[in-house]
Amino acid sequence: CDLFWKNHGLSYAILRLFNGYGRGQATDFFLPNKIAQAKAATKDGGVLKLRGRHVTKDWVHVSDVAAAAVAALDSDFVGALNVGTGIETSLEKIAEQIVGEFGLRLEFEGDDPATRMCADWKRIHRMLGWRPGHGFTVNDQCRFVSDVVIVDEVSMLDSELAFNLFRALGDNTALVL
Repeated sequence: CDLFWKNHGLSYAILRLFNGYGRGQATDFFLPNKIAQAKAATKDGGVLKLRGRHVTKDWVHVSDVAAAAVAALDSDFVGALNVGTGIETSLEKIAEQIVGEFGLRLEFEGDDPATRMCADWKRIHRMLGWRPGHGFTVNDQCRFVSDVVIVDEVSMLDSELAFNLFRALGDNTALVL
């Protein structure tokens, strides 16, 4: 690519997408697959099984991916850029949210080695002005089902994130800052 750019002057950007998710995602990907399994498990004994509990991923919403692509198309930048949130979330944490929503038990299969994935998106921000704008959706229909939510790094809470955190707390959820 770089040689083609140097010889012909055609700019390019390579977007390295981390784990995209969002509405309309194919059912064989982790999130829609586990949700479908949870729906079925409500009829089949109330257990959701998970392999790879210690695996972490950097989940980036499809609307953020689209915004990154538009920013790249509107630029003359040449090179590779990471598109992610910079936040690692374990498969176990996501599965816990799903079983909590469906009232299921979580069982672990196998003991796979932990792998980690986390994007450094500083370069795309510096070069294109892009930054992730969505985490997992939080709204009145999507609330914490945990008894306690612990915020380990309060200094990282800006006013918008704090507002959404407080709004997402369940009626009986305790918050520890």
